Amino acid sequence: MGGGRAPSFPSPDVAATVRAAAEALDDRGFYQVAFYAERAVCLAFGCKGEATLPPGWYVYTGSAKRALAARVLRHLAGGRARRWHVDFLRARLRPAGWRLVPREAGTECGLVDDLVREGALRHPPGFGASDCRCRGHLTYEPSPPPWVGAKR
Repeated sequence: MGGGRAPSFPSPDVAATVRAAAEALDDRGFYQVAFYAERAVCLAFGCKGEATLPPGWYVYTGSAKRALAARVLRHLAGGRARRWHVDFLRARLRPAGWRLVPREAGTECGLVDDLVREGALRHPPGFGASDCRCRGHLTYEPSPPPWVGAKR
């Protein structure tokens, strides 16, 4: 539900669109933010260490039990604070798109599993999954996800 391309900092229009989409989901649910790496990027993230990200598309999947809009807007805007693994990614790459998914769709890990079944790879292992036992919440693909609608 909801989605679109994201500028480097959310414009008032993007922020309003995110808020409206989140409100339709009672401001809770899952989200996916797509990032594009034009060239290989070395990423240091938390206690997991470092990983080299090859050029291509990355989709981070997360969840919010409340304040879904605020969470997505934080990831779109970036900032200095590095609270979650995705903050380390956002410091190196600009978001290229986003989408919200209702809680009834399953689980955060299940949404990532769906991307993997469609051909995405989890990379780097463990990224974004410090609060669960799955193999990671960041996926890599050479092509953009269909909901981004961007051509690079």
